[in-house]
Amino acid sequence: MNLPSPRLPLLAASLVALVATGCGARTVLRDTDDAGVTTDATPGVDVPTKDVPPTPIDVPTPPPIDVPFPFLDVPTPPPIDVPFPFLDVPVPPPVDVPVPFLDVPVPPRDLPLPTSSCERALLLGESAMLPAQDTAGLVGTAPPCAAVSFVNGAPLWYRVRVPARQLLTVLAVSDPGVRPPAIRLYDSCAARSCRTGSNTTTDGRTVTVRSTNASAADQELLIAVSSLAPGLPARFTLLTGLSPAPTNVTCASATPIRDSASLSAQDPSTGSDVQAPCPGQVGVPPVTALYYTAVVPPGQSLFATATPEGPVRSQAHVRIIPACGSVVCLAASTPSGTAATASWFNAGATEQPVVVSLGSAPTGTGDRFTMTFRIRPPATNSACAAATRVANGATLRAESLADARSPAPWCSTGNNGNALYYAVRVGPGEQLAVRANNATSTFPIPTLRLSAGCASTACLATSTNAGGPGNAAQLSYVNTTAAAQELVLAVDPGGLGVAPFRFDLTVSVALPPYRVARISVACDNLAAGAVIPGASGDDTGTPAIALPVVFPYFGAQVSAWSVSTNGYLQLWPSLGNSSTGALGVTALPSSAAPSNMVAPFWDDLEVRAGMDVRWQTLTDGGRHLTAQWTDVGFCCGGGTPDRVRFQVKLFERTGVIEFHYCDVTGTARATGGGASIGIQDAGGLRGVSVQTRMPTIDPMTAYRFTPTG
Repeated sequence: MNLPSPRLPLLAASLVALVATGCGARTVLRDTDDAGVTTDATPGVDVPTKDVPPTPIDVPTPPPIDVPFPFLDVPTPPPIDVPFPFLDVPVPPPVDVPVPFLDVPVPPRDLPLPTSSCERALLLGESAMLPAQDTAGLVGTAPPCAAVSFVNGAPLWYRVRVPARQLLTVLAVSDPGVRPPAIRLYDSCAARSCRTGSNTTTDGRTVTVRSTNASAADQELLIAVSSLAPGLPARFTLLTGLSPAPTNVTCASATPIRDSASLSAQDPSTGSDVQAPCPGQVGVPPVTALYYTAVVPPGQSLFATATPEGPVRSQAHVRIIPACGSVVCLAASTPSGTAATASWFNAGATEQPVVVSLGSAPTGTGDRFTMTFRIRPPATNSACAAATRVANGATLRAESLADARSPAPWCSTGNNGNALYYAVRVGPGEQLAVRANNATSTFPIPTLRLSAGCASTACLATSTNAGGPGNAAQLSYVNTTAAAQELVLAVDPGGLGVAPFRFDLTVSVALPPYRVARISVACDNLAAGAVIPGASGDDTGTPAIALPVVFPYFGAQVSAWSVSTNGYLQLWPSLGNSSTGALGVTALPSSAAPSNMVAPFWDDLEVRAGMDVRWQTLTDGGRHLTAQWTDVGFCCGGGTPDRVRFQVKLFERTGVIEFHYCDVTGTARATGGGASIGIQDAGGLRGVSVQTRMPTIDPMTAYRFTPTG
């Protein structure tokens, strides 16, 4: 297909260098007064007028030379030496050639002046360059433009005729030290909103707008260039140029594609049709688009991915629709890092033609994308019934979510992404530990969801960020029942819908360092317990105090402990340490969680008036320490009914730990909907998670952790 010339950016860059030198040039253009009479518009000079069409002046020129600008085919004199690195043309001194790529003979008079009146807009030729444009002292405004999100100052107006199937490019380069202007294009002076516009610069000084005439007839457009705000003058050089338009700028002329097709340098700002957001999409604007067509066989999926080329100034939007003009979307992309992918599975019995559109927002940036297309059957384990069997020690590399087909029905957040499925057997008392990391980039982080089976809607566990550097997610689950469990694990990109990255998956199924069992609740009476000083308010912790019992933790003796208002305590080898009000609730173990953590209810709790954290040493067939969070609420909850009373028991010498939930009142959050429950060692490398953000706690719940070593 024909694409806009890649030399436009070179022209803009050359112009920036030129403007910085203070050089100027004169280009002969024409102006038209209210009576339709054309003048030379020279200030202070009376020029006779006559009725002539408002067309650019034809200037005789020497034979043309090859000038490396596709829309500036301007003749130059015989070779002269001009010290510009991008145009090695010698000139004998002292010839003054202020604009080396526009050496056009002009009459000895000033440039015609642009106007602040749309009706008297300055007519430009097919390729033009106007230096020293200045909006100072102008009044008035241009009609609004949805693509430009600021209050505009008074504009200068220009007009240009765009031939059929040509792409108009307009550049404005601000003077050094002056903020860049804004450009808007209009169909007529009567237009109430702009056709397109841009406020995005490529180098801090250059603003670009493109518009394609996809029709079979010539088209006249109006150009308004203004400052960013009233009273803030814009000083700039304006350039316009024409080049052949891409062939797929309309849906009717969409480019046919097949499996594994890859198209580079796709610039959606060159499109002429506007693609509306899919029904239900929130915060996604209408965008000009390029179009592609594909035929998807039955039982296969189409994946269309837009990957940016170079610096990213806009977000790609990929949509799949059944036909041109359809208001129904089969699929729409959700951002995944800098790329965007839309995916659709043909569940029918016959092949299905579809249309793919590529747009980007904000518009007018000129960002280019590589479009890649895949049409193929989904992965075998894209269906839960065909889940891949994994066991202890399994490591799967580069699992592709591009081959996923449907979202998991459990642990739903309302926008689960398409998942791949894995089956795993967890014996009684065993711990399942799963880690998945994005093998393609640092974003997004995979999401893991664990269920009791394909037919179940119950969610046993979900993953959390593994913490620290990297892009991994982890999930931990302990089978506290007396029988083995056949479980199903789903891996997806979370709320991003479709994100075709690859991930590495590691699985461990083994006895944990502590065996976990569910036991009967037996809360101690701590009415005579000592209130811990400093354990009040929001996100606070206490200094370590001496532990009154001899206690081993992960095989090492500890002698001090401290508590946090956020529902956990920490065990220390000696005094001198303290707890904090750590948030960032995650599954345990995690290097992001506090070290030597014992967490019966880690959440953003608040100890207000009438609440406390207290402790007591008790004797019941052996000494143990009991710490209690007494009827605590959640941060900033005010009068909400959420209250939780829970205890931790540390049994002397045996190293046994018990969590008891004595009273639970309120919403799902009070039953553990936002909490992490478990224990971990000093480094966050070993530990046991009972649950993370699962509303499974009630006054009949208690857990016992018994060391296995």
